[in-house]
Amino acid sequence: MHRLTNDRRKWGLSALLAGLVVVVAAVLADRGYGRLLAHVWPRPIAFTTIVSPGEYALIDFESSGCFSFAHYRLRYEPRPVPRLLVTDLGPPSQDENNEGVPIRNMPKDLSAVELTPEQVARLDNLLRFYRKYDQKGGCTTSDFLSIVLYQNGYPVRQERFVDSTCESRLLADADPRDLSALKQDDRPVLSLWRVIAEVAQAKKRGLASVRYHALPRKWTGAYLAVCERQDTAREAGHARKMLKDLAGYPALCQEFRVHEVMLGDINLVPYSLHTTLTAIRPRVVDGAWWFDPVIKGRPQYNWNQFLAVHREVERVAARHTWISAWTKAGPGRSAEAHIFGMTPTEETDLATSVAPAWKHAGLKGAPHYQLLLRRDDATWAEPYFGKADPRALIVMAKPPHTSDLPSGRDWLDGLELLYHHTEDVPDYVVVSPDGTWRRNTRPK
Repeated sequence: MHRLTNDRRKWGLSALLAGLVVVVAAVLADRGYGRLLAHVWPRPIAFTTIVSPGEYALIDFESSGCFSFAHYRLRYEPRPVPRLLVTDLGPPSQDENNEGVPIRNMPKDLSAVELTPEQVARLDNLLRFYRKYDQKGGCTTSDFLSIVLYQNGYPVRQERFVDSTCESRLLADADPRDLSALKQDDRPVLSLWRVIAEVAQAKKRGLASVRYHALPRKWTGAYLAVCERQDTAREAGHARKMLKDLAGYPALCQEFRVHEVMLGDINLVPYSLHTTLTAIRPRVVDGAWWFDPVIKGRPQYNWNQFLAVHREVERVAARHTWISAWTKAGPGRSAEAHIFGMTPTEETDLATSVAPAWKHAGLKGAPHYQLLLRRDDATWAEPYFGKADPRALIVMAKPPHTSDLPSGRDWLDGLELLYHHTEDVPDYVVVSPDGTWRRNTRPK
């Protein structure tokens, strides 16, 4: 009996010490010393394992974009039924007190959303998604999340994520069949945005709680993405059949490879059959973008006509020896002809966008031919040529990073130009056929 009493005392003392550790940890966290517990807190959280009455999780969800900001707190409770209670924390207040300290907006409690076990599992899928893509993405909207698990009122685990992929909405309420069709290996998730939308509607209707209603399959992002992909594939097939049916296709295949073909309003050009091509053998102008206008479902020109215009552009470019010298100065360089129908430029308003610089430079005639001198690092230069003047005019140029330049770099590789026709003193470069060039530069 005496031994049993001692065991009980030991057990009670251990429990008391454990409780004190938790209390001290909570106090330290509340006083801003949470970083001291970083080695204890960051552990994975699973909503499906939160089952005890004394357990709950708080999700701090903040989303920020170019023209939007939202901040919500979602509290997950497993009892009496799994549910999320949502509070709108609102955007940062613009008001300040007398001491210049921003006044925090008052939180607005909305309603609760009740979840099924399957929907709770999809919350876990959402956390898996965030872990996988944490700190990744190039979207202009970023979601910032902090999830803290509490036991008996004390925080015991925490996870933090930043998602800038804009991909979680693709997974929201997704049908696994659609994700499979998209070759997407992530699982369907429960969308926090959908939860927030449901409680907002419930609040307007005066309801304290509602059940979560998944989006119909045909409204989900995954289903719409599958439909869009199918439409794109059908249109691409139609476009390829269209280009193969044009007269002169066998002649084209002897000189060029077709890389990309699409139908649409591309680069502000009227609706066209757009094809990107590269030459099979080395030549002065070894690439092309061709826009064949489509009217009432029919392309207006054929490949024989395209080849004739391309040869005309190439004859003009061949007079400028600096073009071939530039393409040979480094790997991944090409000279592209951009042709709309039988017009050797895709620029539909030369009179406004290029002609003022042409006239200011004292060049004869008018700009008529366009080339794009392209590097494989997405940098380029855009020269124009005319029929009445042997010289070329460069109005736009984006140079590569200095570290990417070859040792014996060409003069064109260091050129940066951004001409606009409204400039009083325009910035452009005039180039003679032998590569002699001069720049008209705005005063600084």
